Amino acid sequence: MPISLKNNERDSGLNSVGFKKAELSPVRVFSIILDDSHPKYAGEDSIGTIFYGKVDLNESSPNLNSLSKAKPLFSFIKYFPLFNEIVLILNATSRNIYSDTKGDNVFVSNYYLPNINVWNNPQQNALPLERDLKNKPNANNAEEASLGIEQNQSEKNKISLGEYFTEKDNIKSLQPFEGDLILEGRFGNSIRMGATTPSDKPNNWSSTNNIGDPITIISNGQVKTTGDTVLENINETPSSIFLLSNQNINNFIPASTNIQSIGAPFTPPSTTQVLIVDTPEPPTVISPDPIIIEPPEPIFEETITIPTPPTEAQVTSSAVIDDPIFALLDEAFEEGTLTLAEESINDIAGSDPDPGDDNPTAQPNPALDANWVEENAAVVATKRRGVYLKNKLGQSVYIPPPNSSLTVNRQNTRNIDYIFIHTAASSKTATPVSLMDFFFRPNTNPNPEVNGYTGRDFKIGGYHWMVEQNGDATRLYNDNVVASGVRDYNGNSIHLNWIGGATEYNMTQPQAYTLKRLILKYTAAYPEAKVIGHNQVTNKKCPWFYVPKFAENIGVNSNQIDNSPIQGLNLDTAIQNANKASNGI
Repeated sequence: MPISLKNNERDSGLNSVGFKKAELSPVRVFSIILDDSHPKYAGEDSIGTIFYGKVDLNESSPNLNSLSKAKPLFSFIKYFPLFNEIVLILNATSRNIYSDTKGDNVFVSNYYLPNINVWNNPQQNALPLERDLKNKPNANNAEEASLGIEQNQSEKNKISLGEYFTEKDNIKSLQPFEGDLILEGRFGNSIRMGATTPSDKPNNWSSTNNIGDPITIISNGQVKTTGDTVLENINETPSSIFLLSNQNINNFIPASTNIQSIGAPFTPPSTTQVLIVDTPEPPTVISPDPIIIEPPEPIFEETITIPTPPTEAQVTSSAVIDDPIFALLDEAFEEGTLTLAEESINDIAGSDPDPGDDNPTAQPNPALDANWVEENAAVVATKRRGVYLKNKLGQSVYIPPPNSSLTVNRQNTRNIDYIFIHTAASSKTATPVSLMDFFFRPNTNPNPEVNGYTGRDFKIGGYHWMVEQNGDATRLYNDNVVASGVRDYNGNSIHLNWIGGATEYNMTQPQAYTLKRLILKYTAAYPEAKVIGHNQVTNKKCPWFYVPKFAENIGVNSNQIDNSPIQGLNLDTAIQNANKASNGI
């Protein structure tokens, strides 16, 4: 029985289910509905509709009424073509099968697929009209004409891409790798779903991990390049999101180093709304008590003004700065439930004065030391940063607050040959203040090697810098001070320490990141110095990882890495810990 069609929607060549045999036809786009300013706009449903004609149609602006129209084939993804781009048209079920034909499935509509990749250009793939090529002597070929290349900016017949779309000459295709799924916008924005590649396929994320480890990169904008393709760069791309799985991005530069918000409680906003109907009186500004910081020496990159150091009286009279992170430790000290003996484990910790500098096993005079110990303990219990402690000589030593800028004080009074990395072998909640108190505190155990140290009885602390679990770094001594870090090496060394590591490797990522920043600053300040671990010169586990591997991972030059073997720790475990420390920083 013949099928009756209306509205010219019948066609010949129908298959067994009433549709045209599968056929895709290339057509040229002349117009597209994007908003209600289009003369053919017919509501929300019409958005994305194109008006098309034959590819070889030589009219630059044909009458819309003479053109056919089609809607996007996919509802879940919209890739709107530009003028003069070529798309594929197909026929499929029309919604009119219900209202107009009572179920007759021969009513079809035209739908289009995304534009054909004529020029392999992520911005546009418009095909110029043949007549425009003939009338455009300055264009050498069709590709140049399509890419908008013109010698005369006043030329009238430049190929039309839309009402306002303008091609940019600095947008390029992403460099692909085997197996990549890449989505590219026309404006330098992209999504790459790729993976780690072999070492001979250089990129910005595949330096240390296994081939095939997945990575997803969302980029907004591109870096400038002279090549034919472009690679995402987390430091140079205007904005990007890198989702990693074991990859190591070297030399990452964060937008901000302020990590104080980590672990901060969330305070919901008040639901009370206040309507201000008159200009209020300006609020009274109350200046907080000053936070006293140790004046740095001039850093090697620039000249700075050195303020007057705070006096002991000024520090004592300043406001108490509570730190909830260390509250439990401080309370334990005050209640006597925790002694400072745990703050150093002899076969792990890295703090060794040179012979003659100190005598850690000498027995102190209790009558002379009682008041001194009590005074130092009182300072530790204040929960204050920026305090004075007294060493065994009765000298006041200033313990400053954390130094967020990580100021490096290059000077010429010492030749710096080594940058030693240590762990404090302490509880995770220890602080620079409590650890320095431990260095200065007299030892009261007759056999500390067996019974444990109650104090080190040093006149100089073990490290120039200490890095806490939250990433805060405190500079204890300027570079010209000889610290008690590694016996026989102290005179020409800088000592950097991470807090924790009492019984195992437990460095946090904020600690690892700050340690990376410190190492890179010091290697830049002292280009002849080598980065080395305490366990490379002494039979100790300190700092719980293989420092040469960590230094390599964070981008230290190979000529500044001491590759001596380690002692007191399994090498494979030490390398694993080094990779763990550097992963993601």
